[in-house]
Amino acid sequence: MRLNIELKRVQEELDGFKNFFNMGERDVLMEEIQDLRSQLQYYLDSSCNSSRKQSPLLQLTHSCGTTSTPLCTISESTEASGNEKIEPDGCNWTERESEWIILSEELKLELEASRSLAEKRKVELDSEKKCTEELKEALQTAMQGHARILEQYADLQEKHIGLLARHRKTMDGIEDVKKAAARAGVKGAESKFINSLAAEISALRVDREKERQYWRDENRGLQVQLRDTAEAVQAAGELLVRLKETEEAVATAEQPCLFILQKRACMAEQETEKAYQEIDNLKKNYDREISLLNQLLADSRLPREALTYTVFNVAKTEGGESPTDQRWREEFEPFCNRDDADFSKDTNPSSWFSGYDRCNI
Repeated sequence: MRLNIELKRVQEELDGFKNFFNMGERDVLMEEIQDLRSQLQYYLDSSCNSSRKQSPLLQLTHSCGTTSTPLCTISESTEASGNEKIEPDGCNWTERESEWIILSEELKLELEASRSLAEKRKVELDSEKKCTEELKEALQTAMQGHARILEQYADLQEKHIGLLARHRKTMDGIEDVKKAAARAGVKGAESKFINSLAAEISALRVDREKERQYWRDENRGLQVQLRDTAEAVQAAGELLVRLKETEEAVATAEQPCLFILQKRACMAEQETEKAYQEIDNLKKNYDREISLLNQLLADSRLPREALTYTVFNVAKTEGGESPTDQRWREEFEPFCNRDDADFSKDTNPSSWFSGYDRCNI
């Protein structure tokens, strides 16, 4: 509370100084000081002028002698009165100026002190903020720890309630055994044995209950796992069905493409077969034409015996051949024989066409 009150007081002082600067009071004071200085300067200048005027008057009095005695007395009286008036005014103005200077310096000092105080308060405030943040964090951690303690307490309470229930069950079992023993009329050591037996039986019952609870929890967990696996199997089956559907769709989409490719392949094979057939037909046509040409050539060519016979008959009709003609025929006969042999070699129908046919193929 003390810190808050001091902070408020310092804040109010700062606001006052800010208002002082904002309202322009400092400027007004500075203007007043400037006016006072100007007035003081004016009075000082006027006093200097009056002294200058008095100096020629004094010279006149010295030159005039006894006749100027009353003027000197008047001037001296006026000068004394003016000096008496100016001196207190100058002292007042200097005092006021010094007071204003002192006040301004004091204000400056107070301002600096208030600023330093404000900075200190600001530092303190920042440190307090940090402390409050740390306190908040510590409080949050404490709250979290308290919440954890409460949760642990709730768990312990549940366990305690379970233990109480088991204890009651065991005690009920013991009471039942005791009642049965009392009905049977058992006394002494046998009663002690029966009590211990009842305690063991109740403990066994409690253990069985624990086991039952454990196996129930296990069964529930297994059922949950089984449900999850069934859902996963169902999802996998749906995925398989979708995959099969996509495969069928892809197969149906590929069938037209395969059919088109097969059709194109068949068309290409048919075209190749047609081309081979055309080539065979052309070969046959060429063979036929060649055979016809050979026949025509054979028909058009005369045999050698007929040629020699005609030449011999012509010679006979002419009445004998000259030795020059005989010699000429002997010289040209081998050439004729060679031409005939070459022509007879070319009579094979596929001799000259075979190379041409191979080139075409």
